This record gives sequence, C-alpha cells and structure tokens, in this order.
Amino acid sequence: MCVRESYPRAFARLCPLICALLAVLCYANTLGNDFCDDDLPIIVQNPLVTQPGQWGALWLQDYWHADPLATPYRDLLYRPLAVLSYRLNHAIGGLNPSPYHAVNIVLHALVTVLVYRLTCRLTGSLTAALVAGSIFAVLPIHTEAVNNVVGRAELLAAAFTLLALELFARPRRPLTVAGGALCVLAACCSKESGVVVLPLVPLLAWYQHVTRWGGRPAPGRPDASGLAARWIPAGASLVLAAVVYLVLRFVALGGALYQPVTLTKTINVLADAPTWERVCGAFQLWGLYWAKTLWPQVLCLDYSILAVSPAGSLLKGHALIGLVVFALLLAWSVTKWRRGERLPAVLTVALLLSYLPVSNTVLLIKTYFAERVWYLPSIWVAVIVGQWAGALTQRAVARAVGRPSAMRTAIGALAALAVVAGLARSWIRNTEWRNEGTLYASAYRDHPNAIRSVLLYGDWLTRNGRYQDGIALMRRSIQIDLGFTDAHRMLGAAYLRAGDADMAFQHLQIADVQIPGHPRTQRLLDNARRAVAAPARGALTEAREAVARNPDDLDALIRLADELTGVGELDAAVTQLAQVQTRFADVSAFHHRLAVALVMANRRDEGIASYRRALDLEPDNADLLVELAMLLLDRRADGDLPEARTLGERAFRLAPTDLKARLCRAELLALDNRRAEAAAMFRAIAADLPEESELKRTCQLRAEWLER
Repeated sequence: MCVRESYPRAFARLCPLICALLAVLCYANTLGNDFCDDDLPIIVQNPLVTQPGQWGALWLQDYWHADPLATPYRDLLYRPLAVLSYRLNHAIGGLNPSPYHAVNIVLHALVTVLVYRLTCRLTGSLTAALVAGSIFAVLPIHTEAVNNVVGRAELLAAAFTLLALELFARPRRPLTVAGGALCVLAACCSKESGVVVLPLVPLLAWYQHVTRWGGRPAPGRPDASGLAARWIPAGASLVLAAVVYLVLRFVALGGALYQPVTLTKTINVLADAPTWERVCGAFQLWGLYWAKTLWPQVLCLDYSILAVSPAGSLLKGHALIGLVVFALLLAWSVTKWRRGERLPAVLTVALLLSYLPVSNTVLLIKTYFAERVWYLPSIWVAVIVGQWAGALTQRAVARAVGRPSAMRTAIGALAALAVVAGLARSWIRNTEWRNEGTLYASAYRDHPNAIRSVLLYGDWLTRNGRYQDGIALMRRSIQIDLGFTDAHRMLGAAYLRAGDADMAFQHLQIADVQIPGHPRTQRLLDNARRAVAAPARGALTEAREAVARNPDDLDALIRLADELTGVGELDAAVTQLAQVQTRFADVSAFHHRLAVALVMANRRDEGIASYRRALDLEPDNADLLVELAMLLLDRRADGDLPEARTLGERAFRLAPTDLKARLCRAELLALDNRRAEAAAMFRAIAADLPEESELKRTCQLRAEWLER
C-alpha cells in the first residue's frame, strides 16, 4: 500500500487499474497480427507445441530442438515454461495467432501492475508508483517482446521475477516461501535471464531489513541474528529452486549446462575483439539500450553487422552515452547513501544485475543487441524514473504549504506527455509487426546494410514470387559476409524455387562445408544434386573413360574429381583420389586437389593435413599458403591463429599483387585489430576489381565496417 499523498481514496484504488489499462491499450492493435520471425519454428513448426502427448517431453528438450533449421552447433537454450504456455495456447485455439497475442498483452499488463506494486513497496509513494507503472506500460522498446509471440519468454521471466520479489517480501509463512521458490524456478525456466531473480531476492531482503516501509531508515542497528532467523528458510528454498533448475537443464541439454556458441562478427560484433574493445562494447551496449528507451525513433528487429560496430573508445557514440549514464547513477547512489538513503544504490545494483546476463561482459552471447532483452532490466529503469518523480513531487508539495504546486502539475503534465508519446510510437511500431512482409520490409528500411535485414527481406521476396529482387538482396548479404552460412543456405533454396539448380547447388555446397550435417541443407542439397546430375552424366562418363584409359594421367584424374564434385558426389571424388594417393605421393598438385576434395566433403582436418603435405613439396606456392591460412582461421584450434598469420604473411611476401594473398593479408590485419591498415587494403583491392564484381562490393562493405 502507498501513501495517498492527498490524492482521493477512489483515485488511489484506481491507479493499478490505470496502469494495466494503459498496457492493454498500448498493444490493442496487435490482436490482428500474424506469427512472425521466430514464432514459426518455435510455435507453428514445433511438434512440442502442436502434436499430442508432449506435455512431459517439453521439459526434456532444448528450446531449438524442433527447429527445422537447427544445427548440432545451435545455441542450447532451456525455456520449458515458455514452450508450455505456447502449448496451452494451442490446446485452446490451435494456430490462430490472435489468442497468442492476447496472452502476451495480458502478461504485459500483469508485469505492469507488479511494477506498480514494487515501486509502492520500495518508495511508499503513490506518485512514484503511478509514474513507474504508466511509463513501463508504454515504453516503445518493449514492442518486440510483446509483439513477437516468442517474446513471451521475456514477459514470463519478468512476471515470475516480480512475483518472487513480492512473495519473499514477507517470508513468514511456509506457503509464502514455497510460492516464492516456485516463482524463482518458473522465472529461470522461462528464460535464461530469469536467473537474476536469485541475487535480486537477497538484495531486496537486505534493503527491507535495514529500512522501514516506504524506504525510511529503520531505527538502531539492524539485527543480524533476526535477519538470519527470518531468511534461513527462504534462503534454503532459493538454493533448492536453483538446484532443481540446474538438474532439469542438465538433463534436457544432454549432459551440459551451457554450450559456447561459435561466434563470428556477423553474429556478435565483439567476436575476436581485444579486452579493451570488450569493455567499450559493454558501455556501448548499455548506452544503446538507454538511447532506445529514451529516444525510440528507430526500432528494428536486426542489429547485426553494419547496423552496429564496436565503439573502440569510451568517448564515441553510444559508449559515451553509456559511460555518462553509469556515472550519473553512481553519483546519485553515492550521494544519497551518504545521506542515509539506501534505495538509489539498491535500484542501481538491481538494474546492473538485470543487465549483466545480456551485457556480453561475463560471456559473449549469440545476440549482441536486441530490444526484447531490455524488458526485464527496464523494470528498474521505470522504478528509478518513478522514484525521481515521487521525490520531486513530495518536495514540491512541501514547499507549496497549502497552495497548489506548479511543479507537481508540471511533473504530471510531463508524465502524461511521455505516456501519450509512448503510446503513439508503440502503435506505429505494432503495425510493422503485422506479418513477416511488413516486419522485414521495415527492418530493411531502417538498416539497409545489416546482414540479417537484407537476408530476411530477400528471402521473403523470393517466397512470394519476386525472385529477381529477392535473390539480388540475398546476394548482397553474402557480399557483406562470404562466410555467412544461413545466407548460402537460404540463397540456395531461393535459386531452387527460381529453377536455377546450378546456382542452388553451388551455394548449398558452401553451406554444407561450413556447417556439416545441417538437416535442411542436406535435403535441399539432395534436391539440387538430382537437378544438376542428369545434364552432367555425359561429361562424367567421358571423364571416367579418360581415367580408365590412362590411370597415370593426373589431369584426367583431376577432371574426374571436378566432375564428381560438380554433381555433388563429394565422397566419390575423395575415394577416387585416395585410391591413387601412393602413385602421386610426390606431386604437390595431387595433394592440393585431394585437400580441396576433403574440405568439400566436410573432412576439414584431413584436408588441412593434405594441404601441409602439398606445401612440403612446394613451399613457395602462394595459393597453397593462402588457402591453408584461411582454413586455419576458420578452424581456430590451438595454434591455428599464429600459424595462419605466418602463412598469410609469407604468401603476401611471395605474391604481393596476388588477389587471394592480398585478401588474406587484409583479414589478418583486421584480426590483429589494425583496422585502418585493413580498411585501406580492402579499398585498394576493390579499386582493382571490375564494377560488376561481387567481390568488389564485399571489399567495400568490409572497409566501411572497419572504418566505423
């Protein structure tokens, strides 16, 4: 309960309802939206959601297990409660998207009311609670979490975190403690970021023990023994909830608690970044979240490479914003602490704890920046704003001495203006989530060079019959990153739809080499292989006959390997070459072609060994040096990076004008964080290439990114 601060009693009772209604109103126009983006693999195509008899199985599978695009190297996530909620939705309304969106709206309204109650309990101010709840309800940065049905994981994690804090606020009854422990377990099982509830509970328990209701300091010194006696059962229940969660996660993830994701700068721009850049990146990310919260002019699904770049300095862009915000919060906390007020410090610590799992400081995650993950941390942002508003209002009322307060009126007007602005911006953003076409078109409009925006919009265009426009965009995504496996796979599928089997086969082969064993790639590759095999039978037969006539003809053997590779018979190409390995043991060209065949057949380690044998025979072959260096850069095993640097430098000394040697040199410079030199080399390479070359655009984009 909050102090009414001279508000009418009826208005005070309506305040939580006002906050809830604002939350519902903010997203009322999402009820007609379709499933979008990750909703399709996680809900529509997920047998754990749509097939009968899966109520127990969903607790024993990782989140992406049923995704048809999943790989053995997928991000191992465990969110059974979110999947359970989708299954309940399906049991009631099938695959009609409206009920799913309605549940998300209700959950957002529930979280908003819980934010109101939390602010009441911490500040004792009705004004603070009303401002916090109203602002939280309409923050436009929340639109991704609420619009995207699978954003429900964020909503559930936040709701159960706040319910746990509510229940543990008075741990006197066993049922209350048990309920709080269940909420802790539920928060963790909703999304990984829900684990922040574990440190938040003792943090607020300590604050509650050293203060009275409403945040006033408690008289005398805190009784440590009293705190221990009161919180031993609650602490034990927290530990039990954490243990149960870890056991469930360990079983569901096949004997692992966490699997590090193989990251590139396409996935996370801090991949391979030095320590200083990682520090700058944490502040940059922090500043970016605050900027999107306070000035949400551009809201987008995608913040991949070329949409964001590492700051490199604390005095650049969003890193500077993050540093300033951090300094202000720290100064506010220290100043108030010296005056005996503990709440500012508690709120700052709670905000930092909630931000920590997505900050890329403890470990790099698959998503560098995403608006949806700010949902839980923004709870504390709203409480901080509410606390400021409440403190200013109380000061204004005290100075008014019975007269109407102009400051109080101004604060109310500013809060109302912020709410109206948030509502308007959220409604506009909600319309962009109408379906995949509107969503991907808006992402491409806002970030036309972001690799995922380009790829997703291009894929949507090809799936809707606009092959020329869609394929052109998807090829641009490969220009941004030649090693982007998803782009090669999706482009291969697009070429198949367009009837170009040769181009489809080419890109699907690349995707299969980069990530072996991907089920979707294998199915598409089989289709492409059948489509290209028939026209190539004559050439393949001729190549076989040439080898049969003269088994010692290396050129004929290599031609046969090329023909077999061209129709997708990669294992046959390797077998054909391996059968005569002893005959050509002293020929560098043979080992080179065998190495290529092994790599294409997804036997990379054997291919690297064959490259080394070829180099032993021809140590000054720049092509061999470059190709082996790039393979080592891709593998990244112990000792691979130093060896790749040595090979690349040697190739460049031997052939300083060779295109592949120059490209390898530029990539090594970028890896060593010598960005200016790398960008200059990429630009020099681009200047020497013809205008119609796709590699020219790739080098230009690489230089642009490095120069940022």
